[in-house]
Amino acid sequence: MRTSELVTLVASLFLVAAAWLRGISPRQKGWVASLGLACAALVAVRLAISARFPVSGGIVGDWLPCLLILVVYWQAGRFAGSPNSRLQEWLLRFDLRRAGGLLRWWARRARGWMRGSLELAYMFCYLLVPAGVVALYWARQRGAIDRYWLVLLSASYICYLMVPFLQTAPPRMVDGILPPPPAKHRIRSLNWLICRRASIHLNTFPSAHVAASVAASLVLLQAVPAVGALFLVFSVGVAAGAVLGRYHYLPDVVLGALVAVAVGCMVG
Repeated sequence: MRTSELVTLVASLFLVAAAWLRGISPRQKGWVASLGLACAALVAVRLAISARFPVSGGIVGDWLPCLLILVVYWQAGRFAGSPNSRLQEWLLRFDLRRAGGLLRWWARRARGWMRGSLELAYMFCYLLVPAGVVALYWARQRGAIDRYWLVLLSASYICYLMVPFLQTAPPRMVDGILPPPPAKHRIRSLNWLICRRASIHLNTFPSAHVAASVAASLVLLQAVPAVGALFLVFSVGVAAGAVLGRYHYLPDVVLGALVAVAVGCMVG
């Protein structure tokens, strides 16, 4: 079993245990447990393939975390309940105090191409994670893939595991700083559509988007420096788009980056 798969199973089991300790409905507990079983089954199938077809199993192992990270994300989403009003108010006040002027300027004065660039950068986070694996294949650094997933998944899971205990609504749903997405702004409208249809409708504190993108960049900076530098630029765009687009609060973004750096340093 790969270290990244073990980390996934530990995170998934933690959420299953938390489901029985937290005051959520039996239906929610059932979903958390079912997704935990699905996570374990996926890893078991991958190990079975590797036992019989080592080469094919290795390739499946390179890509399976793309699915595993979603399963753990959906597990965390089943804890949806009442937001922590104190934390949510503190996050809103922090943003208004530290970045209120910039947020209002961005909402009223930012050019269309500026908005579009950061919205696209934020959207690119969904592609950035598997793109890192592609980059390692391209650079013939396949041996670094397990470390790539170990750092990226560990950083992301730390963010997900906070959801049962620190629940807040995304700022786009509560703060009123920004107007609704302009109908003519297709990229922003698409981002909001993805959030409505595919997200768990909870804010991850710290930001898993930022943690994942920074973690990917840190590993690639060591394995393929030129590609890692490009990913780091996109990570900055993801962080800026998260705050200015009101997908995350400013503290979410800062803590997400710090989580990724801390995990990267611990893994070495």
